[in-house]
Amino acid sequence: MSQQVLIEFYDTQNNKIRDKLHVPLSITRKHLLSLLNQPTPSNLYLNDQEIRTTLQDVTDSQKICLEQILKIKILPSTDTLPIQTTHCSSSYSGHESPVLCIKYSTCGAYIYSGGGDCTLRVWHALTKTQVKVNKHHTHWVLCIDCSIHTVVSGDMSGTICTYTVTGDFIHTHQIHKNAITALILHHDRIYTSSRDKTVKISTLTGTILYSYTHTQPVTCIALNPYFFISGSTDKSLKIYTHHFKHLKTLTNHKNRINCIFLNNKFILTTSDDHTAHLYHIEGLENTNFEKLDNKLENNLDGNKEGVNDKEVEECVSNSTNKQHSDINEFGEQQGDIKESNTSSNKQQGVSNLSNNTTNKQHPLITITSSFITLNHNSIITTASISPNNTIIATGSFDKKVKIWNTTGTLISEYLHLNSIYKVHCTNTSIISASKDGIIKIYSYYSKSIVNEFICKNEIYCFEIYNSQLVCGCKDKKVEKSDRIRE
Repeated sequence: MSQQVLIEFYDTQNNKIRDKLHVPLSITRKHLLSLLNQPTPSNLYLNDQEIRTTLQDVTDSQKICLEQILKIKILPSTDTLPIQTTHCSSSYSGHESPVLCIKYSTCGAYIYSGGGDCTLRVWHALTKTQVKVNKHHTHWVLCIDCSIHTVVSGDMSGTICTYTVTGDFIHTHQIHKNAITALILHHDRIYTSSRDKTVKISTLTGTILYSYTHTQPVTCIALNPYFFISGSTDKSLKIYTHHFKHLKTLTNHKNRINCIFLNNKFILTTSDDHTAHLYHIEGLENTNFEKLDNKLENNLDGNKEGVNDKEVEECVSNSTNKQHSDINEFGEQQGDIKESNTSSNKQQGVSNLSNNTTNKQHPLITITSSFITLNHNSIITTASISPNNTIIATGSFDKKVKIWNTTGTLISEYLHLNSIYKVHCTNTSIISASKDGIIKIYSYYSKSIVNEFICKNEIYCFEIYNSQLVCGCKDKKVEKSDRIRE
């Protein structure tokens, strides 16, 4: 006869929805659900692990003391598709320490990985062979980015190295005095943030174009074709144009900032204070970013200042032809920018994006100072917004991925067995990686997990290219799946 245990059912807000029950330890998921008598299907979790077969399978895997009351959490579900659980189809060996960063080439032919062994390695994505090993770093390689022609890596010592797309070494430059925490390669400019409290913009040959400081280590950077943002342990966000004019400093977080997601419509930030903040950018929704990007690229040769405001307005104004062609939202003639009242600025929550001072309104583009707060029960490490700007995902040390709409309403959530390291939104799904060694794919349409990829150890990073997924792991492996189902 099966051992009897005591169970209780709780909802997502930890409200008890059924008193204690004696049930056999071997009870199945189906029989547990029948005890609830709920009209909608549900997923059942014990200590954040889903009960998929029997209760005993979960208690055995966690070595749970059966003398205590087992608290089973219920999450609503509308599962219509079975979960496909598979191991990654390919494993690349070569690194001698954990793989800390990973990147696909822009064409998808190569995979670049950096690790604690101070190497940048180049892998052929199709043949799954190692093409090149570069040992030009003297400390852990923490970040990688690439363009059509160039690959750049940054390390723990503040050094960046540049390579061709096939991995041939070009240069090494000491840019920072401490670890590089983030790196973005954009039109032959390298944007880097560092624990030395600085953000620097440099050329591929190592010339520093611009530098500014925070009061504490800088943790993250993000950019769009008009401006870039840095976040810091000092709790602040600093916003600059690509011609290095300071626009605004935001100080709404109460603890270290961990992540910035930026596109043409939103700024999304996450923090150790258990919150994510969503800011709205007005005026860039239909901006001709390709034209703006081309202007930036063409102006970089011999012109430190890059694109000026007049050129930006040409790209932006096409989207608001009739409404803004002659007069801006403040009743001023376009191009005739006047000094604004500072208190009015604060009241309207508007930041100046002009080329002159931070107290003047840009005639077309504004960043709201008001924001929407998204909450978790622990540190929020990562966030993403879908390309169509409809879905937000946040991941936290509370082991949850939460899905929101852009008004801040919680739509759904799902669990990993450990802290979330990264989330990524597509227009159809959310992909998340965790310390539990599992990558989960959540479908918006079925409102359920439709795929899981299991690695042998915790996953530090992952990249998506078309339907291919590649990740870097603590066990020194690069794991790859050639066909993911979204």
